[in-house]
Amino acid sequence: MIRNSGYNVSMPVSRCELACICIITCFLISYPQVKAETLLVARSDSTDLSCAKEDKWLGSDKFAHFTLSLFVSAISYKMYHDNYYNKKTPSILFSGGFTLTLGLGKECYDNARPNKEFGYRDLVADVLGIGVGLILAANH
Repeated sequence: MIRNSGYNVSMPVSRCELACICIITCFLISYPQVKAETLLVARSDSTDLSCAKEDKWLGSDKFAHFTLSLFVSAISYKMYHDNYYNKKTPSILFSGGFTLTLGLGKECYDNARPNKEFGYRDLVADVLGIGVGLILAANH
């Protein structure tokens, strides 16, 4: 319990939020790490796509983007709305913007890596995950 200006403010974390945080942490830990030497290789100016992977709409990467965006948007909504006593609309805007910024940042990072490119399909999966996460969190 935090005492501030005569008001008692508690910031409880539910079991569901803790479980989601644990799942996200496990996912991030198990996500393949980038080797330092790959970051030092200059990106080729040629348009050789022989090393590029096929970007499938229903690939495991899209599922990871969808799931992670769903959890991040739902958790950030609940924390911003419930723990900081904000209204529904600002909480949705904050959570959606925050999660979309993370997704855009990830795609910009991918674009800077050798043999990777900005994935518009990944962003679609992110936006769908954000939408489902906000619907679930805001109507619960």
